[in-house]
Amino acid sequence: MRGRGQASASAPESAKGRGRGGASAPESAKGRGRGGGYVGGAPKLGSQPATGVGTAAVMKLLGTWDGSQGETYEVGKDWSCLKKDAAGSARKYQLAWSADKAAILWGERFCVYASDLTSEGPAQWYRCEDRQKARCAFTWRRAGPEDGGPAARPAPS
Repeated sequence: MRGRGQASASAPESAKGRGRGGASAPESAKGRGRGGGYVGGAPKLGSQPATGVGTAAVMKLLGTWDGSQGETYEVGKDWSCLKKDAAGSARKYQLAWSADKAAILWGERFCVYASDLTSEGPAQWYRCEDRQKARCAFTWRRAGPEDGGPAARPAPS
């Protein structure tokens, strides 16, 4: 049995010595724990530009969106995304821009392409490796007025 802070021989160097011994991949690659795009977690995977195509794309995501399992997503101008599940638990994530993909990234696994975004939605997220957009991973729909959607919030300035 391993003691606290010891990692197995198969754990990557980045996972060793964090008190989570035996991790098969860095937490940021799994999208759980302290990494995976969480605020204050793993290093940012992309930039958060103040001007240009990336900023125009995130501006289209500003506001409240509904997911397919009763969760909501609130995207801010600071590239933050507050996810609230149906039970009311909340977790804040940090989105980032990938100039290579011309897409907004959610951690390392998911992205929404700037060319597909409209302010009205829907916002279709794909796995980053799915460049052909063969299979949508999940879809956000603009929240209605009762949920803080377009009629309930001021237009972005």
